[in-house]
Amino acid sequence: MARLRLSFNETTDSWQNATGVELDTNVDFGGVKGIYYVGVGKKIAEFKPMVDTLVKLGYTVGQDLHGAPYDWRLAPDGWAQPGNFYDRLRRLIEETVERNQAPAHLVTHSLGGPAALGFLATVDAEWKREHLASFVPISPPFGGASMQVLADVSGDNFDVPLLPHDYVKAIQSSVPSGSFLLPTAALPGVLAVAGKTSYTHAELPQFLADLGLHQAKLAYERLTERKLRVDLLPSPGVPMLLLTSGGVSTPRSMKWEEELRPGFDTAPQVLRGDGDGVVPTESLRVALDWAEVVEHLHFANVSHFGMLSTPSVLEALKSHLQPTVVV
Repeated sequence: MARLRLSFNETTDSWQNATGVELDTNVDFGGVKGIYYVGVGKKIAEFKPMVDTLVKLGYTVGQDLHGAPYDWRLAPDGWAQPGNFYDRLRRLIEETVERNQAPAHLVTHSLGGPAALGFLATVDAEWKREHLASFVPISPPFGGASMQVLADVSGDNFDVPLLPHDYVKAIQSSVPSGSFLLPTAALPGVLAVAGKTSYTHAELPQFLADLGLHQAKLAYERLTERKLRVDLLPSPGVPMLLLTSGGVSTPRSMKWEEELRPGFDTAPQVLRGDGDGVVPTESLRVALDWAEVVEHLHFANVSHFGMLSTPSVLEALKSHLQPTVVV
């Protein structure tokens, strides 16, 4: 997994792969094979049930139905680099809208919601009116996720089979997307207690410093300075259908008996609250303060990843996405 780590190049002001490593993080960009499955060893369906549903509804892959996979390790500053994800996504939308003579619906899941929010901050209001019919974030952590606190200390495998927690920690605790997903003021109160030290969202830079995660702290500071943290991005400026779920036990704060220190990786006591199993309720509801939300549908007792295959969610999407253009 060390080969997946990123480092920051001060000369080019950009994030780069390890020396000698090249990754294709946009597999079948514009097609759908790059978003069908996620997992290690055993394939776990991700967007495939949704794609299959939309194909039955009348969409055609490559014509008016597209996938836009991206490098999940990055954050808006990296995705916005010339030729990177935001450039490719903009071109894909423009070409598809031109081909079909109809505006697109931008559908996302999980981190895809904040990633798309960053993209929408890079295009003007006229472009949005011409190219986007709606923005449909599913289970979006617009207020960050407490699980990133856990990931920074001991790693979090999101219950993916055969993937040990400590196997992913080195990546999760160093890549920019981790700093991008740290909890915001939308998650009030204490997020972590280590020994006698408590950390709220305001103390997260100190939290990273205490763990010796200097690159994660650098990423957090860069996103803050450039107003690219998820809580500093503007609202999308596009009509929204917000899809969330709840009623699932979700990590809300962490507790360790010892003080944090560089190299510390002890698993914490996890204090839980309501949410979708990954994102706390408060984070899922951030968008309800935005004027762009035209409709909000909430699904009880559906998990974060279950939102991509639950029949009632797919039926809601079918109702909203009458055949036009889906990106």
